[in-house]
Amino acid sequence: MTQGSFRLALGVAALAAVWIVVYWWTPSAPRPSIAFQPPPQLPNTILDPQPSPADPAHADEPAPSKPKPGVTPPTFYQHKVARDDTAQSISKRYYGTSAQWQAVMRANPKTDFQHLRIGMTIRVPVDPKNIQGLADKPAPTDSDSTPATPGIDYVVEKGDTLTGLAFRFYGRASVYQWIIDANSEQLGADGSKIQPGMKIIIPPAPEGASRDGQGNQ
Repeated sequence: MTQGSFRLALGVAALAAVWIVVYWWTPSAPRPSIAFQPPPQLPNTILDPQPSPADPAHADEPAPSKPKPGVTPPTFYQHKVARDDTAQSISKRYYGTSAQWQAVMRANPKTDFQHLRIGMTIRVPVDPKNIQGLADKPAPTDSDSTPATPGIDYVVEKGDTLTGLAFRFYGRASVYQWIIDANSEQLGADGSKIQPGMKIIIPPAPEGASRDGQGNQ
């Protein structure tokens, strides 16, 4: 081997040694790592929604409604149609009269009563007058009460008698006791204290009695 070849081989060996030292013994920079986080759990209310009345599976369930103040809601019997049933016969069965057949039909506006099918269910209102709800009547007050019909102030004249006054004001003499009852303190229990110049009240005819003699009295 010539001296030049020896030097070349020695240089190659030195480069190889340097490369080995640099590659194997020099610490390398750490490689970046990527960590995968598991996806967050969604709330159960989203994964498992509660059924709502708008869902097709719950279309037949009535949506809850708040009662309207001051209104009496209607109530119904559930009647299953039998052979030969009509609105009149159903009314007769529940109300004792066929006259409420219109109430039965109004409670079922989508039902053709000319073609009732055996087994179908219809609604029969418990109160035939309450099909869509009735407004509650307010409690009566003192101002709502009907005032009593006032009587007639009369001054007894000379020659007046109780029977004559009864005939004059009521059309029949036999009801003179009405005048006595309205003036018992002045006339006495039997009316014997009547005197000219006395102020008395001619009361209105009792309810149910007529002024012409055709009444309950």
